[in-house]
Amino acid sequence: MSLRFITKSDKRILTASVFLFFLVFASVLWLELTSVQQSKQALLQSEVKSLAFVVDKVLGDARLAIAQAQTVTGSAL
Repeated sequence: MSLRFITKSDKRILTASVFLFFLVFASVLWLELTSVQQSKQALLQSEVKSLAFVVDKVLGDARLAIAQAQTVTGSAL
């Protein structure tokens, strides 16, 4: 098919088709990127919660050790 036989109407249809293809492609790409970003954010929140739990446990153990040391020191005096 030679370009000489493509009518003005065919060119409009071709232009619209190419435009729609890129529009759909950009939309799918945008959805994928936001999905990846949301999953990374959820993973990060989970890791922060786990880290907060560990820090809370360590601080609780440290407070208990300090209280026991104060009790032992107080009873030794």
